[in-house]
Amino acid sequence: MLVRESPWLTSILFVPNTPIGIKCPANYTPVIKYPNAQGKIQDHLREAGAEVNTKYGRPPNLVVVILPEGGNDIYTAVKQYGYLSTVKFMI
Repeated sequence: MLVRESPWLTSILFVPNTPIGIKCPANYTPVIKYPNAQGKIQDHLREAGAEVNTKYGRPPNLVVVILPEGGNDIYTAVKQYGYLSTVKFMI
């Protein structure tokens, strides 16, 4: 799994000191991953969540997934994982 920084993505999502974007502490650096789209999506999401939990001491409350064109299977897997994870905490 390739992990790299994306200044473009970070600059769009995390805009400090403005009324737009996602509000985060000044020293916050998001966990950005570029996993293989052919792999197990649930495993990629679980690993990303575990990395956030290790780094910040709590699980993520927002996960942004940017899909490739024609990524319908990935979309379905992400939605299913999110739904099942949410239902597990509600029970």
